[in-house]
Amino acid sequence: MLMVVPSRALSFSIIVCILLVWWQCMTSLDTVVGPSHLDLGGDVQSLVRTRQSTDHRKFFHPVPEKSRKLFWVRKSIHAKLYEPVVRAFHSRGYSLTENPKRAHLLWSDHPFSSLYQELKPWQRYSWIPDIDQWDDKDSMAYNLNNYFAQKGETPHFSFPETYLLHDKTEFKRFQKRLRDGGINDPWVLKEPTVNQGKGVVIAGPHSKPLLNIMNSDRSKKKHRRVAQKYICDEMTYFGRKFDFRIFWLVASVDPLVVLYQTKHNYVRVGAAAYDETDFSKTQSHLTTHTFGANEIKATWDEFKVYIEEFHALQGDRLSHIKYPFQHLENQSKHVIALLADAFKHMTYTTRGISSQNAFTWHSADMIVDNDLDVYIIEGADGPGKDEDYDFRIEMHNTMFGDMIDIVEEVVRLQEQGHSIDVRVMQENGVLGSYEVVYNDGWMFNYSFDRSAKKGCSVSVSSDGSKNTTVNVPDEFVKVVIEKASLTALPKKSIDEPVKTFYMEGRTSQNGEPIARSLRSKGWTPVDDYYSAQLVYETEVPKKFPDDLQPWQIFNHVPKERKTLSMVQSKKDETQACDPMLFNGRKFSVKVFFLIASQDPLIVFYHDGYLDIPYDEKDENEFVYPKQNKLSSPNGLHPVWRGSWTSFEGLLRQTSIDSPMLHVKGQMKTHLINAAKHFKKRKQKTVSPEMARSFGIYKASFNLDRNLHVMKPIVHEMYIYSEGYQEIVDLHNDVFGSAFDLIEAYNSTSSDFLTVLDSARGGYELILDDETGEKFQYSYEGRPSPC
Repeated sequence: MLMVVPSRALSFSIIVCILLVWWQCMTSLDTVVGPSHLDLGGDVQSLVRTRQSTDHRKFFHPVPEKSRKLFWVRKSIHAKLYEPVVRAFHSRGYSLTENPKRAHLLWSDHPFSSLYQELKPWQRYSWIPDIDQWDDKDSMAYNLNNYFAQKGETPHFSFPETYLLHDKTEFKRFQKRLRDGGINDPWVLKEPTVNQGKGVVIAGPHSKPLLNIMNSDRSKKKHRRVAQKYICDEMTYFGRKFDFRIFWLVASVDPLVVLYQTKHNYVRVGAAAYDETDFSKTQSHLTTHTFGANEIKATWDEFKVYIEEFHALQGDRLSHIKYPFQHLENQSKHVIALLADAFKHMTYTTRGISSQNAFTWHSADMIVDNDLDVYIIEGADGPGKDEDYDFRIEMHNTMFGDMIDIVEEVVRLQEQGHSIDVRVMQENGVLGSYEVVYNDGWMFNYSFDRSAKKGCSVSVSSDGSKNTTVNVPDEFVKVVIEKASLTALPKKSIDEPVKTFYMEGRTSQNGEPIARSLRSKGWTPVDDYYSAQLVYETEVPKKFPDDLQPWQIFNHVPKERKTLSMVQSKKDETQACDPMLFNGRKFSVKVFFLIASQDPLIVFYHDGYLDIPYDEKDENEFVYPKQNKLSSPNGLHPVWRGSWTSFEGLLRQTSIDSPMLHVKGQMKTHLINAAKHFKKRKQKTVSPEMARSFGIYKASFNLDRNLHVMKPIVHEMYIYSEGYQEIVDLHNDVFGSAFDLIEAYNSTSSDFLTVLDSARGGYELILDDETGEKFQYSYEGRPSPC
């Protein structure tokens, strides 16, 4: 049936439709606050506007309740790179699933492309295709040049001048640049797909690498390489080259919402004095990656103090910048906003994935010059997460915890059909330590008048000799910071630190908790094995080192491998035939013990944790105090089932009086018997000329349903995943208090017994041959259920 509408009615209908469309557009427009001018003094101004919301009213599939608090990681949760993220998930009540099809949030630090088309609409994966379009150094430069060209703008100064040497056209452009005066400047030659300082060559003015390129007749197409202009007149950190790493979160790609981390970025300081006049040694121009003991990391708060002190020393030269650290941060935010805008259609889309949205987390490495101008050196799609400093634990806990909160809120808003209102999220504290810098087309903008650049402090004469000047004022170099995280820095006003340690692999999984604990106790790493007061090896050596001095302390006892083999019990003595179960699952109890001395034999015991194997039928990793009679300081909040608190609650469900004292009494007795083997080996193998030694060990116990504890399996010390805050706290005390005890025992200025109580932390003395103290426990065991 065909309906005929009168012309007047049709005209009226059209008008009404137009008005409705206009009203819908007006009500969906994002509220813009501004322009607001930040008074930075002089000619420096900032125009910062905040978009309130993004109005995407498309349908988003809700998350099934059975998957809502499940997460998945690509590799084992025990992998070092995932530990901080796993810990954050656990802190937000998430449990691990090994089945990616069941998880709501999925995480990996490298692409797992086979997942892209297997994702459910409601899943959110931390990776999307084409991230390499900005992560690879050559792709970033190429795409950014196109981005600015399409806008009719010259590239932003924060992106250093870069040429792709494997591209014929770019190669010729760089040759012309060198002939037009660029040969007088230093350049950085980089391989675009590697990190950690690998594949980097610093090419000084008139250097052989630059001359070879300038005089070459072709580019090496098969070898990807870029040439990037060296940033001259760099600010130094107490005379050393440094960069600062900032982090940013893509909370949503549909719409694109990007946030900048405001509190927990950090500084990476190189190992050698910086000399802008000498480019003969590449490593002296790297901020880190030499893995030397003198490399340090500093917190964002320490960096702020440093920048403000530097600014104060410049007098009138930088007086036009009123708030120097805010000036530095605003430039960093603007750089991230530009990256988001440049790659919004190329990388940050749902194209190529089967889920409706995604999130990602990245970093960017920046440097700043003596005019407080900021430059981005490179980005990282899956940055490292070392935790060999205490502040890195807090940093990761905060920024990954906040990340999960933000992603959860985005999910909640979208599955309920709401727009993403970032202002309300900020007012409600959801954004935490993050700040929005890009929101569905709106971007953080910051502009200011730059000072004229004087270039590097190098002039090259006709004979190739160099005339040099020094950029950094002497009075600034003498500034001393006494923060704990900077103890590796040479102090010019105090004596060298006395407590030093040598340790390879300080940022390895087995090394980080030890290095972190030593630093927190005032120990400073050194590269010289023979000058270190304490030598720590994470692996059991084949033999006790005979080149250590008697005054040095070593963390392994003589003949340790053989001693550990003698300690081991027969398999049938370690297994319970009717084991105690945790929610129907077998488990083992892990505890620690410290051999502080072999002669006299001094042994300490420390509580540990439960090792409960994963079971896909019961993926919940938490117990609840009210249900399990736990006395938790967290009230009714969930408790990790592997924690000692959880173990206490489990034991209270038995009918045995004082069950924890009963179980610990048996474990301590077993450990005393095992420790006696260490004394026997000492008497046979150690000479007075050997270094002093100690050992930290782990013991694994099984128990039956009558709380009868089997004999232990004793291991050399190995690190359990720090994917749980309880394990981080445990490691901090197991190692930190052990080092306090060892220091007190080997001290020549204090009596061991007088400092024992303050140094022991969570350790309990169970055997001291020197004083005759020995833990004793006896009981009448119930008949074996077998």
